[in-house]
Amino acid sequence: MEGPFKKEEPSVFAPLKKVIGIVIALLVVIGGGILLLKHAAPGLYTKTMSKIDQIRGWDEDARRKDPVGYLKFAKQRMLEQKDTLNRLVRGLSGNRQAMQKLALDTEMKVTQAKGFLDQMKKAYNEAAAKPNGYPLSFAGATYREESTFKNQMMLTFQEWKAHEQTLAEARKAQDAIDQKLIALQQKEIALNSALAQIDPKIAIAEANAATADVASTMDLVQQAMLNTEETIDAAEASPIRSIDDLMKSEQRAQPTPVDKDFANFLESQ
Repeated sequence: MEGPFKKEEPSVFAPLKKVIGIVIALLVVIGGGILLLKHAAPGLYTKTMSKIDQIRGWDEDARRKDPVGYLKFAKQRMLEQKDTLNRLVRGLSGNRQAMQKLALDTEMKVTQAKGFLDQMKKAYNEAAAKPNGYPLSFAGATYREESTFKNQMMLTFQEWKAHEQTLAEARKAQDAIDQKLIALQQKEIALNSALAQIDPKIAIAEANAATADVASTMDLVQQAMLNTEETIDAAEASPIRSIDDLMKSEQRAQPTPVDKDFANFLESQ
């Protein structure tokens, strides 16, 4: 006794079906054919487009026509997005650690340079108050003339200001990295939330029991994928760079003349 579904016999139309499939694919490159392909075979339509266009290709009508196909596509794409987000977060986290170390090391140099300057200024003022202040001994070196010691002070002053500028730039770069990390981590949370809903909805759709809840989930998944893809595109358009590259890219403030700054330093209390 035959069941309700008769086994399909080989048909002379099988080769014709292959030809029809090829023709549908070729319609992609024909101006008016893209719309036909979109409605006749939404799954094939999406494969012909770029990543973000693939996602947009599954419009509401296409999703309703092929919920299982859409959800399986979404799951694969979102897993790829998750891997990409993880890679970007790892790269930025490594840069953040390096930038944090640079800031801490530079902060120590700023403190050391300022400490030396204060000691040198004190020695300079004491020597100036004496009739025979020179030669002057400082930090294991002897300075026979005021001009020589003053030049040493100016050199230390320049180093101090340079370290201060580097520290400010390092902190600014670290803040920028933190903002990017927060944005990526927020997208990762939203992506994981949407991804967790896919498998149960695939099972429902495969059982031909598609409901408004499945449609709502597909809409949520669609928005999560688009938002994540746009975030990834923006992050990859601004690639993860080395510390040297980050520092070079910072806008360096034009320093005021060192002679004026140094004179103000000497005159300050």
